[in-house]
Amino acid sequence: MNDAPPGTTATGLRRAWPRSVRARLALWFALGLLLVVSAYAAAVLAQVRDDLYEALDSQLEGDVALVTGWLRQAPAADLPGLAMPMMSSSERTGGELPWLETWSGDGRRLSLAGPRPELPPMRGAPVSGQAGASSVRLSDGRRVRALVARATIGDRTIVVRVGRSEQAAQHELQEFTAARAEDHGGTSRGPPSGRRSPR
Repeated sequence: MNDAPPGTTATGLRRAWPRSVRARLALWFALGLLLVVSAYAAAVLAQVRDDLYEALDSQLEGDVALVTGWLRQAPAADLPGLAMPMMSSSERTGGELPWLETWSGDGRRLSLAGPRPELPPMRGAPVSGQAGASSVRLSDGRRVRALVARATIGDRTIVVRVGRSEQAAQHELQEFTAARAEDHGGTSRGPPSGRRSPR
């Protein structure tokens, strides 16, 4: 229990506050500088994160283009196996296998491929074209970036959903944060190689 008489804390703070104008100005300057540096660091971190997820979204758009292009060339009987071109391409580059689902226009799932567990249920497909990429959480806690697109194949409507793990992007963001922390007070390394500086 604190037995200090009332007003002791406030009195202590007043005593700790600099009495001279010069010392007070120096303290306010230090506080202002700390706020500016903190705001800059937050802006850099946000920009790096945006760049990482922009690259991941571009990869998903490429996946959708690959799948829809293959669908336009494949007979209807081959629909359940349409994941193979994308899966083999991913294996050749040594990347993590993507999630892939295709649905008919009336909501019937035509194919399912990729790691386990499956992607969570789809809340809705775009009326046309593709919806913006969004992050979803798997039943095991992992986060996946997913993109849904609707395409017309012949006289049929096909909905494609592709997903890729966010683990690599999160790992790179953590490495960048750790590097910034190590460089605190020294020469900044800047964003990871190939990333843009804050605009």
